[in-house]
Amino acid sequence: METIKINDIEYVKLSDVNTSQKAVSTDWLPYVVVRTYSAWVHAWYLQSQSKDKTSCILLNSRRLRYREWAFTLSAIAKDWLEKPQSCKFSCEVDEIELVGCIEYIKTTKKAFTSITTVPVWKQ
Repeated sequence: METIKINDIEYVKLSDVNTSQKAVSTDWLPYVVVRTYSAWVHAWYLQSQSKDKTSCILLNSRRLRYREWAFTLSAIAKDWLEKPQSCKFSCEVDEIELVGCIEYIKTTKKAFTSITTVPVWKQ
């Protein structure tokens, strides 16, 4: 990669930069659990949602296919998973658009930490 230095700042030609991958900060985005009509339950960062809240875009999303112990999604969003090793959560996808959203629940830091400890489920 060719660079040029001007006033002690190093620059790179735009054509040398991979612009196909967007860098999106998730620092300010709410962490939510979303239930849908047909795409199961997903969790991660809520980037945007439609005005009528029936669709949304999540970043770094995981599908929560099977949850051991937690009776409701409210319990997952508020507390923790008692048996994370028994849960079946998919790998992360960078971005997903969900349609048919029924429910959005913001999670606590405790729940966030719990969900992130669940290993990727592989059949």
